[in-house]
Amino acid sequence: MFKNIPVWIVKTADGITNHKVITTFYIDLKTHQLLKQKMDMGPRKMLMEKVK
Repeated sequence: MFKNIPVWIVKTADGITNHKVITTFYIDLKTHQLLKQKMDMGPRKMLMEKVK
């Protein structure tokens, strides 16, 4: 659940950085819209969230 919306949570790792960067996607089950994306790059973090 993300803000009371049922979502798929998909975690991926890339091969460029030997799987050290993990990206997590929060996708609405009904509309398939991307609601949130988190990137974990070790000490650096990035968060993107859909706004109205």
